[in-house]
Amino acid sequence: MSGSISYSIKAEIHEFNANSRVDYALAAANGAVEASLKHAPLLYTSSDGVPEATLRALNNLGVKKITFIDFAGNDAVAEELAANFEVERLTSMKEVTQSIKALKSSQALALGDDDYLTVTSLATGDGYYAPASYLAAYHGSPVADIGAMGETYHWGTVTQLWLFYAGDWYHGSRSLGHLAMASQPIMDYIKNGELPPIGWDAELQWFSRIVEAVYAYADSIGIDRSGLEAYTFVAPKTDLCFTIHHALLGNESTAGQFIGKTPGESAAYVSRSVLYPAIIFGNPDRNITTSSLMNFRDGQGVRGNDGVQYYAYTSRNIERLFGAFGRDYRGHCAIDNLLVDQNRASLYYYSGHGTGGGGVSYHPDNWAGNTVGLGGYDAWRGYQYWQGKTPRSGGFVWYNVEGETYNLYHFKWCDRDWENLHSQFVGWMSCTTFAHFGPEVYLEHGAVFGFGNANTGLSPHWEVHDLYFLEKVLYEGKSVGEAYSETLWRFERDFTTMDPTSIYGSFSLVIHSDQVLYGDPTIYIYSPLHWTEPEPVDGF
Repeated sequence: MSGSISYSIKAEIHEFNANSRVDYALAAANGAVEASLKHAPLLYTSSDGVPEATLRALNNLGVKKITFIDFAGNDAVAEELAANFEVERLTSMKEVTQSIKALKSSQALALGDDDYLTVTSLATGDGYYAPASYLAAYHGSPVADIGAMGETYHWGTVTQLWLFYAGDWYHGSRSLGHLAMASQPIMDYIKNGELPPIGWDAELQWFSRIVEAVYAYADSIGIDRSGLEAYTFVAPKTDLCFTIHHALLGNESTAGQFIGKTPGESAAYVSRSVLYPAIIFGNPDRNITTSSLMNFRDGQGVRGNDGVQYYAYTSRNIERLFGAFGRDYRGHCAIDNLLVDQNRASLYYYSGHGTGGGGVSYHPDNWAGNTVGLGGYDAWRGYQYWQGKTPRSGGFVWYNVEGETYNLYHFKWCDRDWENLHSQFVGWMSCTTFAHFGPEVYLEHGAVFGFGNANTGLSPHWEVHDLYFLEKVLYEGKSVGEAYSETLWRFERDFTTMDPTSIYGSFSLVIHSDQVLYGDPTIYIYSPLHWTEPEPVDGF
């Protein structure tokens, strides 16, 4: 069949100054940081002059010195201010970073965090720079726009889209595919007269480009990269892909993301994180911890990239860590009892099937002849009841969908039945869960932080990883980001150093976990023995 048709296309072109929109938003965000560090009021001008009301406010306040953040080249405004006040004009992100460093190094503002960068996205036009500025003010950090790191945004999006398109449906959610990996540098194959593997090493090439662009920008504005720097992104997952902050996890840097779907929701998450050391004491049951230990290969070992043999004694170590320093551990495998403690515990950990990212697996209500309603026996860890075992049996435990050995509690029912999670710290050892809507449900119900796999949670490999990480967070008392930085290279590719030990390590080459951290990576987690309730500050 052949032929031709006639058609016409009509387009309307709207022109607007996108750069000015970005400039003004970033100026406002960084102005909020400067004002916070100086304990000074924050006022705005229009693009063509200083409003009369603003001048009047400045004079009424007796202001003599002004810091004017001007990324848009508003000379007229600068001249008008200079005619009446002593003006410090900051016209670039580098100057803002230098100013913030100077403020923080002064005797009155010794805050540290010289290596913290808050990043937001202005693509949606919804105003995520506002909650980003709150987080940045807390840390004394500049606020950057992801648009200044174009390669990062591009390769982050390319990588995540590829992972989703390469996956398939499982339990109603999209299970992610895996990027191609090579066991040695591509040029080594060619030098040896061998064909590189199909796809070459797309994972290494794409993720490393994300990191390179972020580091180049950080260097250009004067972020101190001599130690472990932290990059925290404030934007929804539909805009900034999880692959961006995942790539920055390693020895050289740590990262996290606040994923609120609106600026208001993001502001709530940031506020909860900033105030966590105080508001955790608002939970009368904060010492309670809980878990869902469904699948775990107790006692099985695997060799890390560092050559050390690690053993996944998962259930006993979760019980030890979640019961340490005054914590009251109450693990469950039956859903009804879990819901009781889920609504009040300060810590929760899940080890089991990701169920396509759709929900929480649990011990079935009806088995071995019991009628619906009587249910199976709850326990602090799962057990292979179909083989006549009990919770005391120990060893390898593995529930599956075949034969109805586990049931699924969909996140829509969690959303219905969960109440206030009271700044709960949430961890998941599963496949896919943290690529989908599970983390949002936890955070929307009051969790302060969540970590888990956006891709495959291979076992015992990732059980070993999580135990190593949780030991540092819950027993050694390190921040989440510091603990993760010390953990990752042993078990996954570290794109921040590109060290061959992790890039081509035997552990790295069998797993694609793509773990993500949702929250502030510099957070420390509550310990009953070591934390004391802060005294309220009297008003003045």
